[in-house]
Amino acid sequence: SLAQPDWVRQLREHGRLDRKRICRTFSYCTALMRAKQHPLGQFPTGCPPFDKEVYGPIWKQVQALQPPRRTPEPPPAESSSA
Repeated sequence: SLAQPDWVRQLREHGRLDRKRICRTFSYCTALMRAKQHPLGQFPTGCPPFDKEVYGPIWKQVQALQPPRRTPEPPPAESSSA
């Protein structure tokens, strides 16, 4: 209900929910909240996948601030001692 507080009215008037307003738990909003490199302590939070015009640029800014991910190295080849 946080993502769509008027869901009851939406169901009553349209008989279905607006798919773009249903939280799909992609966790982009949580990642924005956890990114602390903003002067206010966290970035504005919303849904980058569904509100790309507003949160797309913010998401790109947060991603640019993150350290690059390390690619896991494959385990060393076993030496055969036979």
